[in-house]
Amino acid sequence: MTQGSNLLQLKRLGIDTYKEAVIYLRTDCHMCRSEGFEVHARVRVTLGGKSILATLNTLEGDLLQQGEASLSNYAWELLGANDGDPVQLSHPNPLQSLSFVRSKIYGNSLKKDEIKSIIGDIALGRYSDIHIAAFLTACAGGRLNEQEVTSLT
Repeated sequence: MTQGSNLLQLKRLGIDTYKEAVIYLRTDCHMCRSEGFEVHARVRVTLGGKSILATLNTLEGDLLQQGEASLSNYAWELLGANDGDPVQLSHPNPLQSLSFVRSKIYGNSLKKDEIKSIIGDIALGRYSDIHIAAFLTACAGGRLNEQEVTSLT
């Protein structure tokens, strides 16, 4: 892959993260610098017609060469990727449902369609662990009203 390209070639490293989609890049990867990607950022990874959101982890050393990336086993499975496939990285679109979580953090009630949107994004793997923790914290300790509890069922 060329240095200025937004495509990276996949290399299988066999990293098991259970059910977490993770992408691994070299610390000095040109994509990190040019796109402003930082460790633990959520990154859209596209292969052909499929896209996933993955958490970015970086590594030092020679496991990956310039122009290469790797994925967690789960991310390989989600994309149906093969060793050597080219993937494109980009910033994901903002999740509207996160604004509902922020609203709940500030004490507002959630509507049924907002809860459905949050749960849908969680089910599709669009929330990072910190986003899920924020949602759970916003709802914990008796902070859900009866309508919100009913909407969760």
